[in-house]
Amino acid sequence: METSHAAGGDSVLAAGRQEDEPRRRRTQEARRSATIAKLTDAAIEALVELGYAKASTNEICRRAGVSQGALFRHFASRGDFMAQVADEVLSRLVDNVESRYSRDEQPPGDPIERAVRFTREACHSRIAKAWYELVMASRTDEGLQDKMSAVFRQSRQWIREAVLEVFPDMSDAPQRLQALVDAVVMIFEMESITAHLDRDEAAAERRLAFAIRCYRQFLIDQEAGSTGKR
Repeated sequence: METSHAAGGDSVLAAGRQEDEPRRRRTQEARRSATIAKLTDAAIEALVELGYAKASTNEICRRAGVSQGALFRHFASRGDFMAQVADEVLSRLVDNVESRYSRDEQPPGDPIERAVRFTREACHSRIAKAWYELVMASRTDEGLQDKMSAVFRQSRQWIREAVLEVFPDMSDAPQRLQALVDAVVMIFEMESITAHLDRDEAAAERRLAFAIRCYRQFLIDQEAGSTGKR
């Protein structure tokens, strides 16, 4: 009889442990996610304020209040961690542009000018500065370069899709549109990167006007091509 009671008690304990296991895994996953979020936030701020070279794992961990051991429990290398940071930076850039564009209460006016101005603001945003640090660092950091290339392609693809969502009529010449979108984004990216050196606001306004004219001309050319086919 005692043996039977003991066996029954062991079964209850085993069942309790099985029930606790999913809860324990959820708790561990929540802690892991919280740690990665703190490290990612700290890395973005360090990239913006200090640049990639000074955004060491030691500095990032200090800002996050997390040990370096904790960082490397989740990431095999600094490059792997920075690739995760790049993913998050791109996600925040996309969310920032989409939410600001949808919340914009200004009357539409000229939709091309509005879209180009939003593109320029996104390229000059604080979060974009972290993106530029990662892009420039990947030129000489081969480990980071391999990981950043995929994220970079995603960023360009999202921009092209966003333009088509706003201007579906531009879809007739996809390769020309891709070249136009990439060229305008690169103008504003370089403008942002060199803003601390070039503070000629008049020149910046001329570049903005030029970008707007390029989009307008694209539509004119496309309309002319469509008319000629009829």
